[in-house]
Amino acid sequence: NPFFEYDAETGENQRNKGYWFGSDFSDTNPGNWVYHNYDVGDIVFAAVTDDGDNAFEWADDTVPPTGAHIAYRCVQAGYAGDPNDYLPSGQPPWPRVPGQKTTETPHAGAVGTPAIWESIDNRRPLRSIKVTVQFFDQNTEKLRQLSLVLPLTTDR
Repeated sequence: NPFFEYDAETGENQRNKGYWFGSDFSDTNPGNWVYHNYDVGDIVFAAVTDDGDNAFEWADDTVPPTGAHIAYRCVQAGYAGDPNDYLPSGQPPWPRVPGQKTTETPHAGAVGTPAIWESIDNRRPLRSIKVTVQFFDQNTEKLRQLSLVLPLTTDR
């Protein structure tokens, strides 16, 4: 699951703009632990559970019940928990209702505090839709295309 996401406007990979990504506390030596920290305002989605082939496929990968309509905003900076602390899902118990908070699982011996997340409604209303129709014009014997943008609001 990518925790970097390409930003077309800046042409850069932005950190903490995609799926949640955990820390790695699996080594017995705390000096080798890899922290993944989140800052206030970072927004992530619950991660898709991969079957191990590193390719998303509807047949064998699991999309979280929250899908993309619920996102999670960091409200207290801190480190991400270790996916091994969240078995079997490998990620925090994400709330399914907007406005609820969840705290990353503290890891014994970890430096700092775990991040706290608040669920937010990620849905946005449609302002318009575009309908495109292709048809064969029998008079000219050419393929034609007509597109209409239909506003769904009175906003301009």
